[in-house]
Amino acid sequence: MSLPEVFSLLDDPESTIQFLDDLVTYSSAESIRHITFGAKHCKNIGLDALVTMSVLVLRAERRRKNQNTLTISGTWPDDLPIQIMFKASGIPHHLGLPEAQLTPEQEKLVHRCELYKGTAVKLRIALARQRNEATEQLRKYFDRCLNTVGFALTREGKTRLDKLISEVIGNAEEHGGPWNTIGHWQLGESGEGKRYGVCHIAMFNFGNSIYESFLTEEASPTIVEQLRSLSDAHTNRGWFELLKGTWDEETLWTLYALQERVSRFTGLPGNETRGNGTRDIVQFFLELGNPGTMCIVSGHAYILFDGAYGFKEVERGNERLNVITFNKSGDFEDPPERKYVRRLPRAFPGTMVSIRLTLDERYLMQLVGENNG
Repeated sequence: MSLPEVFSLLDDPESTIQFLDDLVTYSSAESIRHITFGAKHCKNIGLDALVTMSVLVLRAERRRKNQNTLTISGTWPDDLPIQIMFKASGIPHHLGLPEAQLTPEQEKLVHRCELYKGTAVKLRIALARQRNEATEQLRKYFDRCLNTVGFALTREGKTRLDKLISEVIGNAEEHGGPWNTIGHWQLGESGEGKRYGVCHIAMFNFGNSIYESFLTEEASPTIVEQLRSLSDAHTNRGWFELLKGTWDEETLWTLYALQERVSRFTGLPGNETRGNGTRDIVQFFLELGNPGTMCIVSGHAYILFDGAYGFKEVERGNERLNVITFNKSGDFEDPPERKYVRRLPRAFPGTMVSIRLTLDERYLMQLVGENNG
């Protein structure tokens, strides 16, 4: 199997999901006992795609452990930084292959937050323990990334990041199915000797997509009514027909689910504060990155945050809320710009939150100055 030239859910979700779908097909076929991955010509590899590939192969290995064992081999990417990432945080590392070992010099360039797996179990105590462990791992990892370029999270920053990560993982738990977290950092060096590096974080679950979660009996009738009203508006305006193939109800509902105070539990007893996590985590990471990019892939829906569109405060009833529409009108009854929000031809079997940001010493120094330290 040849990996696509751009193997990244963040940068090319269509080609990446096509490859992952093929991988599921081949790894599930009992007649296939060996898979060769060709990564030689990869020019861009994302942690989101690497970890999904790893989890799919590991699941196939466990399923076929005692009979028709699955083995793998492959070629490394020609590009050295991509090769380092592939070895350090990709399938060779997760399988413990000797070939995945980095040289001592290369190891100094890398920080990992190792793959952490959680399960959708019914015992809340077990859920809280798994979520807290994964949250602590990711927060410590991100602080190490900052340390590498001479900065650190404040006590308030640690508390805020813990809350944000915990909420994203909590959403994954509620959608059912196993969930995973992972991080990879790679140091670079600018021409003027200032330190910088690229921080990758992926948090994802296999289970219901965001859209599917609104179709369950547990979903808030209040929010579902709003969503159906929006669908009617787009149908009546002809948007679904005019933009058929790139815009549909699933993508619309997924976009609306990211708005402040919107979740499938909104309006239900004890859930008055739900629905702020996505906005907050986007703002937290993208403000620190130069550049910073994040995407959400859920089912057939793809949503990209790169700073071109931000959350804006609007009046709704008696309160002011932050919303993001990804269009010039600022109206949810108009479709978003396709580059940022679109329907994918093939579905991701759950929800992926993928974050990639460059932490640059000069840029962070500027931020510190603007915020008086």
